[in-house]
Amino acid sequence: MADEEEERALENQLELQFLEQKDSLAALNDALASDPSNPELLSVTFSAFSSWFLIFPSVFIIFLLFYW
Repeated sequence: MADEEEERALENQLELQFLEQKDSLAALNDALASDPSNPELLSVTFSAFSSWFLIFPSVFIIFLLFYW
């Protein structure tokens, strides 16, 4: 019973972190769309997407195949 509660709490925490990161990436995308040559935005965006690609390698491969 305690294991199930801990697992559910972890799932909730991961879901919350995912949604927060998704919102952050959307905000970065919007900012970059308004100023695509801003070096600070480019650097932050690259770092953010790099971390996502480390977590989800298949996303990185798809990104390279379709967008590079």
